[in-house]
Amino acid sequence: MGKYIVKVDDNFHYMDESERYDGGSYSTLEEAIRRCEEIAIRSLEDLYEKGIDSGKLMTQWMMFGEDPFVTGAENVPFSARDYIDEPLCQKIVSKKIDIGAMLFAVSAHRDQKYGEYPYAVHLGFVNHYVNRYKHLLSGQTEMDIAVASGWLHDTIEDCPDVSYEKLKEDFGEQIADTVQALTNVGGEYNLAGLKNNKVAFFVKLCDRLANVYFSRIDFKEKAYNKYVHQFEEIFKNCPEEFKQMAEEIKSLLGEVAA
Repeated sequence: MGKYIVKVDDNFHYMDESERYDGGSYSTLEEAIRRCEEIAIRSLEDLYEKGIDSGKLMTQWMMFGEDPFVTGAENVPFSARDYIDEPLCQKIVSKKIDIGAMLFAVSAHRDQKYGEYPYAVHLGFVNHYVNRYKHLLSGQTEMDIAVASGWLHDTIEDCPDVSYEKLKEDFGEQIADTVQALTNVGGEYNLAGLKNNKVAFFVKLCDRLANVYFSRIDFKEKAYNKYVHQFEEIFKNCPEEFKQMAEEIKSLLGEVAA
C-alpha cells in the first residue's frame, strides 16, 4: 500500500465519516494530489446541469459535491475548497456547452451533406474560426455563446425538427436568439438580425470564412459568386473589432478567384 491515501467526503453529508470512501493509495504525494484533482473535476462534471453558470455550479459542489483530501502527510498542499474556484467551474461549463452543442448539431445534420462531405465537416470548419478569433469577443459568456452558435448556426434553417423553442429549451435564450439571427430569411442572410446581435455577426463571419476557405477545396462557381455578391454589404456593416476577419474573407476571395 502506498504511503499517501486519498479519502473522499460527501459535502451533502458534511462531517459524517460513515459516508467517506477511499480514493486509492499512492506512493508519491504528487500522484495523490493529481487523483484528488481528478475526483474534484469529475464531481463538477457530474453536477453540471443544462443552463447553469459557473457560480451555480460552484454552489452545487459546495452543497452536493465530493471533497477529496490526502492523508499520510502533514500540511498537504491541496484543498478541494481552494482548488474548485470560479475559473475552474467556468472551464467545466464552457466544455459542457461546447460538447453539448456539437453533439446536438452533428445529430441534427446527420443526413445532410456539405458538397461531397458530411455536414459535420462544415461545422468543424466554422468552429475552427470561432476558436481562432473568439478573443475578439467581450468575455467568456460571449465566447460560450459563439462556440455553441458556431455548431448550431444552421439548425433552425436546415433541420425540420429543430426550432427556436427547442434551442431555447436546450441551450438557453441567448444562444437561441443568436442562432435565430443567423437564420436566413427568404433565402437571404438576416442582415437586420446580425446588426442587432454582435455575437451572431461574429459567427456569420466565421461561417463565411469557412465557406470561402472550402471553396479552395471544392470550387462551386454559383456559391463563390454569392459570397462575392454578399461580401460588400457584410464588410460595410462589420463591427470595427471584427474587421480583420472581414479582411481575411476578402483575401481568401481573391485567392479563390486566382
